[in-house]
Amino acid sequence: MARSEQPPIDVAITRRLLDGVASTGGVEISDLTPLYFAVDPDALTSLLQESDADVRVDFEYEGRTVTITDGHRVTIADDF
Repeated sequence: MARSEQPPIDVAITRRLLDGVASTGGVEISDLTPLYFAVDPDALTSLLQESDADVRVDFEYEGRTVTITDGHRVTIADDF
């Protein structure tokens, strides 16, 4: 049986976040503002990997509110 490996959390979360924002905006990922202008990806990764507490992170990116919660669920909401 082959072992399934999960990508590092920063890659998985970052990719899902960027895919979601690009999709909701109808643009390509390459057209988005670099993520580090909205949030420090390294700090986000550390927080999600190392915290024993329930974690919720909210930040604004590309005119949307991005929320990451325990279980690394990514939610993207339009800011209207």
